[in-house]
Amino acid sequence: MVFLTLYHSQCFGNMPDSEKPMLINTSNKSIESSLKILDRIYPHETHKIGILYVGGGQASDEIAILANSFGSLRYADFLHGLGSLICLRDVDRQTTFVGGLDAEDGDGDYAYMWEDDVMQVIFHVATLMPNHPDTDPKCNKKKRHIGNNFVAIVYNNAGDSNEYKLGTVKGQFIYACVIITPLDQGSNRVEIQCRPELAEPLEHIKDPKIVSDRNLAVLVRQMALHCNLAAHIQRSVSTGREPYASNWLERLRAIKRIREKVIKERDNQDKNEANKTAANDFTAAVLRRF
Repeated sequence: MVFLTLYHSQCFGNMPDSEKPMLINTSNKSIESSLKILDRIYPHETHKIGILYVGGGQASDEIAILANSFGSLRYADFLHGLGSLICLRDVDRQTTFVGGLDAEDGDGDYAYMWEDDVMQVIFHVATLMPNHPDTDPKCNKKKRHIGNNFVAIVYNNAGDSNEYKLGTVKGQFIYACVIITPLDQGSNRVEIQCRPELAEPLEHIKDPKIVSDRNLAVLVRQMALHCNLAAHIQRSVSTGREPYASNWLERLRAIKRIREKVIKERDNQDKNEANKTAANDFTAAVLRRF
């Protein structure tokens, strides 16, 4: 009622036709599908990042890495610095982005999430996800989430001489890894490994950095978000779509596509009505002659 009142007010009534609200025919399957796509785009920025812990002798062992259920104390402190621990069974999925995690589906009860006024970041932490050695010995349930992320954070505690390489934990979409190597005296080396197509966009942050435990989580989170945004842009361009910028812009684009479909449907209806009217007029004219 409020919307209709505003729409028929002088302000809305004087809008150009290109800006006026339009009635949507939800019985149209194409438009209904487009509305469902719109509903899946959150009105705030969302990111999902994988987190892997690499223990001694595991740097090149995918299954062992995925099967880890705990890490070092420094690793635990790093996780606490990344965000807040949330219970997946308690969150409101309408307002909280969980990146596909589902406690009922065996993804664990908890996850780490960071958010501010405009963004939510969910971390798919392998050590928080349960193992299922009898039914899933290769940890494919964990890899289903982590391997489908664009970015993974790798806490490599296998030793400075055991380098983790991008692709050790395989995934169709992993474009970049932010790799942490803990050093002595509470310091860490942080570096980025990425696919060739992201080398130029990430050139300004790719060089290795030495950072303290205290500041590690903040730096790594920001680096991972830079990598994730670059991967989103690269992915959209490579598939022939408009370059990704934000969820807000993606929602606007989706709304414009819906509007174009509504206009096309309306024009087709007008054309059909005009054809029917012309046919009726012709029939009436013929009948009058007799």
